[in-house]
Amino acid sequence: MDEMIRVGYARQEVTPDESIPLTGYSTEAKRFHQQIGQPICVTAVAISDSDDTTVLMIGMDVCTVPDEYFEYLDTLSERVGVPKERIYMAATHTHASPGVRHPRFPEIVRYNQKFLAAMEEVCKDALTDRKPATMFTGSIETEHMNFVKHYKCKEKGGEKIWYIGDNFGDANQSVYLEHATIADPTMHVVKFEREGGKPVVVANFRAHPHFDGGATKTVLSSDFIGAFRTALEAMVDCHAVYFQGASGNINSSTRLPAERRFTTAVSYGLGLAGYCAECLSKRMSQVPTGKIRTKQVKYYGEINHTMDHLAEIGKQLREEWNKDFDTKKCKENGAPYGIRSPYHAAAIYANSRRNKEEDGWMILNAVAVGDDFAFVTFPGEMYDSISVRMEENSPFNTTMMLGYCCHHLGYLPSRVAYKYTSYETDITRFAPGTGEMVADTHVRMLEELKKN
Repeated sequence: MDEMIRVGYARQEVTPDESIPLTGYSTEAKRFHQQIGQPICVTAVAISDSDDTTVLMIGMDVCTVPDEYFEYLDTLSERVGVPKERIYMAATHTHASPGVRHPRFPEIVRYNQKFLAAMEEVCKDALTDRKPATMFTGSIETEHMNFVKHYKCKEKGGEKIWYIGDNFGDANQSVYLEHATIADPTMHVVKFEREGGKPVVVANFRAHPHFDGGATKTVLSSDFIGAFRTALEAMVDCHAVYFQGASGNINSSTRLPAERRFTTAVSYGLGLAGYCAECLSKRMSQVPTGKIRTKQVKYYGEINHTMDHLAEIGKQLREEWNKDFDTKKCKENGAPYGIRSPYHAAAIYANSRRNKEEDGWMILNAVAVGDDFAFVTFPGEMYDSISVRMEENSPFNTTMMLGYCCHHLGYLPSRVAYKYTSYETDITRFAPGTGEMVADTHVRMLEELKKN
């Protein structure tokens, strides 16, 4: 039976009033923003069924969800009247966002107060805006919109192979890693047609924002996500919200020739918006709505101790960096050990002291709206192949992965990735195999919701 649902939407710009530190790299204290690229926003989508069971999906233009925001869930729940286990705050992961995880700066303390107040307002506004809605789902395969970060490169005249992230050598000397050739190019789209209001379009795609971010850049920006929203709303008369998928090893660039490569947040956002608009015009199907069912579990993953032998070196380098903030010196001293940054050094030391009970827990959510559409959440940077594993085994026709959601626990690599040297597998708190077990846990949660 197709039961009535109601959907509401609200968005508010939360661009800082003063210059504040940016995030995404190990140089926050040196990178106060000097210009604005794309505006910073917070968005809320409220969905209620005929029993008035309500969920709130919150999109935030920040790099990750800080502890302060996660702990604010209790207060937010009380003030908006929605149980905290049905509120899902998800970061878009722009690396040019306000440094909300760094309360040592008074500018950030003031900004966090402003952001949380705006979040409360948009949640209340979205709840007030709820209107009867019908639901449509669709997906589209993008082309040349993302790639897996890690390559192996052979030096000219030598056989040395190394694994690197975004800085590539000669294209003719570079090949994809065998284990990481597939980056799922699927964009999932859900449209809620509302009586007496604009449709609400929810887009879900995996691509790591990098255009406006950088260790030396001083641009504050929501990156391509902000450009996508603006472009889609210009192409289609709708309210748009973008939820980041599993982009822990995905980047929004390609190995195409330079003249065919996306080079700006605006160009990439326009490209994605074009795919979304095509999906909305040609690939959407109406699906029955129905009861909203939710499930939340506290899952415990094993801790990664593969780098424990470098723990004391990591501690020393981190202390050195904290003392004089000489990032270059820290990286040079860490180079013989493969330590790439002050953050890398700190993570290695921190993981050596972690245990499963205190540091391995994560909050996982699964939500179903009717019997066709569902989404799950992960509090960090999940690898693409783990999300694909979940989607392929989901009992729902359309299943979205909301990454960077509700908290932040760092990277969740696939099991095979640990065979190779990479920044992500070095610093993750989770042991090999945890990602696949998380995907299977998500599937079991979805199967329970499907039965109910």
